[in-house]
Amino acid sequence: MLPLAWRNQSGEFMLLARLSDTQALVQRPSMPTPDMLDRQQLAEQWSGEVIRLRQSGLRFDLSWFVPELLRHRRILGEVLLCSLLLQVLALATPLFFQAVMDKVMVHRALSTLDVLVMTLVVVGLFEVLLKGLREYLAAHTANRIDIGLGVKLLRHLLGLPLLYFKQRQVGAIITRVQELDSIREFLTGSLLTLCVDVAFTLVFFAVMAWISWPLTLLVLLTLPLYALLAWFSTGPLEKRIERQFYSAARNTAFLNESVSSSETIKSLAVEPRMQRRWESQTAQMVEAGFASQTLGSAISQTVMLLQKVTAVAVICWGASRVIDLQMSIGQLIAFNMMLSHVSQPVAKLIEVWQQFVRVRVSVDKLGDMLNLPVEQAEGICARHRRCVAKCASNSWCSATVRNLSGCCAAWTCRSPRGRPWASSGRPGPARAR
Repeated sequence: MLPLAWRNQSGEFMLLARLSDTQALVQRPSMPTPDMLDRQQLAEQWSGEVIRLRQSGLRFDLSWFVPELLRHRRILGEVLLCSLLLQVLALATPLFFQAVMDKVMVHRALSTLDVLVMTLVVVGLFEVLLKGLREYLAAHTANRIDIGLGVKLLRHLLGLPLLYFKQRQVGAIITRVQELDSIREFLTGSLLTLCVDVAFTLVFFAVMAWISWPLTLLVLLTLPLYALLAWFSTGPLEKRIERQFYSAARNTAFLNESVSSSETIKSLAVEPRMQRRWESQTAQMVEAGFASQTLGSAISQTVMLLQKVTAVAVICWGASRVIDLQMSIGQLIAFNMMLSHVSQPVAKLIEVWQQFVRVRVSVDKLGDMLNLPVEQAEGICARHRRCVAKCASNSWCSATVRNLSGCCAAWTCRSPRGRPWASSGRPGPARAR
C-alpha cells in the first residue's frame, strides 16, 4: 500500500513513504526533505482521509468495436430482418412436402398441387432476392465499418510514443494490425446472422414438437453433446492458435527486416545463413498451422458424425412410428427436413465458437497495442479544450491535462489562493476538497 498520499488534520496533503513499528517517514510538499515522525505524532495528525489511485479500467476488448457498429445499426438491423424472413420462408418447403404426401397424393387433389407449386415458386423467388439483398447489405456495411475502424486504429498507432516502435519489430506490429480484419469479419459476418438462426431454431423445435414430440425429444438430447465438444476443445485449440500467431508474427517480422536490410545482408554475405533461418521459421509456422487445422478438422468431423447419427436415429424411430400409424409419411419427411434446418445452425454454432477462440487470441494480441497510452496530442480534443478554457476564464493559475488513450483520465487545477481543485476520471466540473 505504500507510498500512500493522505491529508492531515490541518488539511495539508502529505506522503507516507515508510512505516515501521515505532516511526513513520513522511514527506511534506512544502519541505525539501522528508520528516521522521513517531507513531504517536502520526496518530495525532491522521485524519483518516486517503487518496487512492487505480489504473483505468478501459481495456481493449470487443466493446471497442461497439461504437462503430452502432453507427450502422439501421443497416445491420435490415440484415437481421432479412435473415429472419429467410428463416420464416424456410418453413415452407417441409410443410409443402408434408401437404403433398398427406393431402395431394392420398386424395389425388391435383388442383391443390397446382396451388402448392405456385406458392413454393413464389417463396423460392423471394428467398433468392432476400439472400442477395442480405449479402449486398452485409458487404456494403462491412466495408464502411472497415474504414471507420482502420482510421481509429491508425490514429492510435500514430499516437504511440517512439519508444514503442523502437522496442518492437515492424512485422510484429503489422501482424497485430492485420488481426483487426478477422475480428471485424467475425462480428459483422457469421456472428450477426447466427444470432437469428439460433434464435429461430426455437420456432423449428416448436413445429417439430407439433409434428412428433418423441422425435423432437430425441433431437434435444443430442444438443449437450455439441456443448461438451465445444467445451473440451477450447483449451487445446486456443493454445495451437496462439502458437500459430507467434510463428506467423515472427516470420512476417523476419521477412520485413530482411527486405529492408537487403543491402546490409549482401554486403556481409550472410545470405545462406538468412536462408536457413527463413526455412526453419517457415517450417515451424507451417507445423503450427497444420496442428491448428488438424484440430479444427477433427472438431468439424465430429459434428458431422453427431448429425448423421441423429438423422439415422430419427429415420429409424420415425419409420417405426409410421408403421405403428402414430405419424404419417409426410410428417416424417417434413420432420427430417426440419431436422437439417436445426442441425445446420448448431453445427455453425460450433464453427463460430472456433472462430471466437481465434478472435479472442486476436483481441489479446491487438490489445498489446491498443491498451498502451498515446502521447500528448498536439491539440486537446474539443471537450478537454473547453475545460482548459474554463480554467482560463476563472483566472485559475495553472491547469494540467493528461491525455491517456485519447481521453483525459485525470486533471487538476489550483485556485489563486492555492486551494486544490481536483477531479478524477473523465473531465467534469471541478470541486474543492
